[in-house]
Amino acid sequence: MKKALCILICVLIGTAALSALIATGCSPPPSDPINPLVLASVGTKGHFRVELVNGYPNNNYTNNTQAWCYNVTVLSEKGDLSHWCLNLCDEPKHEVLNWTGPAEKVEHTDPTWDDGTHGHVIKWDGTTLKPEENAIFCFTLEGIWEESTGVAWFAKNGIHWDDTGTITGPSCTPLYTPPIQYNLTISSTIGGSVIDPGEGTFTYNEGTVAGLVAETEEGYRFVNWIGDVGTIADDEDISTTITMDNDYSITANFEAIPPVNYNLTISSTTGGSATATINPTTVIGPGEIKTISDIPAGTGVDLVASPDTGYEFLKWTGEPIDGVIDAVTAITMQNNYVITANFKAVPVIPPPPVTVGWETRPINKLAILTPWIILFTVIMAGAILLALKCRRT
Repeated sequence: MKKALCILICVLIGTAALSALIATGCSPPPSDPINPLVLASVGTKGHFRVELVNGYPNNNYTNNTQAWCYNVTVLSEKGDLSHWCLNLCDEPKHEVLNWTGPAEKVEHTDPTWDDGTHGHVIKWDGTTLKPEENAIFCFTLEGIWEESTGVAWFAKNGIHWDDTGTITGPSCTPLYTPPIQYNLTISSTIGGSVIDPGEGTFTYNEGTVAGLVAETEEGYRFVNWIGDVGTIADDEDISTTITMDNDYSITANFEAIPPVNYNLTISSTTGGSATATINPTTVIGPGEIKTISDIPAGTGVDLVASPDTGYEFLKWTGEPIDGVIDAVTAITMQNNYVITANFKAVPVIPPPPVTVGWETRPINKLAILTPWIILFTVIMAGAILLALKCRRT
């Protein structure tokens, strides 16, 4: 009598559960899920087992995804599992990014229920399944969630959702929240490049301080960083940093270095002249000052000092050859220069003394000329007296 009463109660409970689950989609899970992992069908088409595949869930922290795989096995003869459904969260919602299952036998829907949850429905249909026939179903969720037991699943035999139970599945609690990331796009104008981190688009976590280093080419100079420069430490520094709190596009700005010209002023003191040869022009400054203007930086200038008779070259004065004593020299124009060729008179050397006997005496020119002067005076006096006498007669 007690055995018959128990059977009757079970039949009544099964009939009530079957009526509640008849629908075109997933129904909300029962309040008291039964028999996790191995679930018995209350329908007439057999039994099915749903198992979480070993090694899952699989967390991908790079892509911020989580994969779940289940092995569904037929346990009885002529089983026909039309659909099965896993209960998922709605707040925050489990977004199903992709799924896999037996080829040509799987469909997928993602219904939303009135109780704030939704389901992941997989159709495994179109054939009569045999005992121990099985298939693995996988799906990938956006985000990474804590593992949880007691996630409801439902099975559908034909048109009835008549298999229910629980299985380990994703919880509604996020396990990992990826950092906010921003893109930094870097380029450069003609005349240089960005060598750190390079040029192109780079991704940084929010708040990261990224280094920026530019390098110039010959004939160019760095001007500044242009573009989205609001968080650059110093936009005129060739090596600086930027704080990533948004997407930014930054360009290293270069410009050609304008040509540099210098002036050369050349002169000479009394006693000579200076020659500055700048191909193809030669400028001579004989005791005067002349300025050669707009000489390109790096130009070589040949310098020659030429003394006059009775003078000799002393030295050059003025940078970059101040104190050089070579009359022939050269400079390279790296600045404005004022250069002077300096000369000095050659000193007169007296004749050597005359030696008389064993005594050396200096020559007395007046003593040598005195007899000749007296003779010339006598002759001139006689001539004058003779002329006076002739005039009287």
